[in-house]
Amino acid sequence: MNVINDKDIIVLGTGCPKCKKLSDNVQKVINDNNLKQSFTYLTDSVLMANLGIMSSPALIIHGNTVSTGKLLTSKEIVKLFQQNNIL
Repeated sequence: MNVINDKDIIVLGTGCPKCKKLSDNVQKVINDNNLKQSFTYLTDSVLMANLGIMSSPALIIHGNTVSTGKLLTSKEIVKLFQQNNIL
């Protein structure tokens, strides 16, 4: 079963503090904007390798990896959500 859905927002990481913080930041943006978007935080190194993601955390929006290896701020997440027609 493929866990990546083209309607999902996913943070994919190793479970490190930076990955968890990105997950928290994404959840905050979703909550602050009353979005009904599906969101998942996954810690799956095999999936990361299969997707070609070499550094974590990764933010995946609608099946597309939009950021890797960076702890995004809420402002940066909002901008990515706008670029991907979520906001």
